Amino acid sequence: MSNPERSGKTGKRALMMLSCAASLMGAGGALACPTGADMDGAGVRFVGADGYDVVHRRLDANRVETTYFEAATPGDWASRSIIIHGVHVQWFANIDAQGRVEDGSATVFARETPISELPMPVVGMDWQGTYMVQETGQAPVRESIAMRAAGPTQWQVGRCTFEALEVIATATAADGYRYTETMMYLPDLGTAVLVDFLDDQGSAPYSYIDAFAVGQPASEPEDQGGVTK
Repeated sequence: MSNPERSGKTGKRALMMLSCAASLMGAGGALACPTGADMDGAGVRFVGADGYDVVHRRLDANRVETTYFEAATPGDWASRSIIIHGVHVQWFANIDAQGRVEDGSATVFARETPISELPMPVVGMDWQGTYMVQETGQAPVRESIAMRAAGPTQWQVGRCTFEALEVIATATAADGYRYTETMMYLPDLGTAVLVDFLDDQGSAPYSYIDAFAVGQPASEPEDQGGVTK
């Protein structure tokens, strides 16, 4: 299965990027960088340089919910994922402006390994596993995955610097399709942010110009529809 965030990415939007940057600069640098406590509230928003943002929000001790959307029109389209320890995808779907799952868009990643036994990224992690990908209306497809983590390093996102591990996950489907995701795992937040997706169509990098707790008014655009921002 190709990366769900990439499927909604339609290219660079220079005007959106400049608008976002101007809004953030207007905040006068007063916004605090996000912490783990913000993950337990409305979440942490990473502002994409291409006009697409993603919000990470902790659901429980093991799972993080991510919502990916176009910043200029957040009520028009979004995708939502549930991810174990920020790196193991459990569920994905497109959602509408009311937060409802769009018909036929849900995908389940079914694993024999219990959630509690799936590894959390640590320095030197080198792990392999398998799971079944069940897209709505399709036959399940087995995928194998190899995941490794390196670091520690520091990851700069606009005015914020995060302690991070670089996680590289390469998945191979039974039909031979292969893709690699590079993520920055942020131990203080307990989640990982996608920074590159690579398959036979090439590389799709993701870069971010800022990060902040959802609800900080200086950088939050007006709510345009029901999609969690």
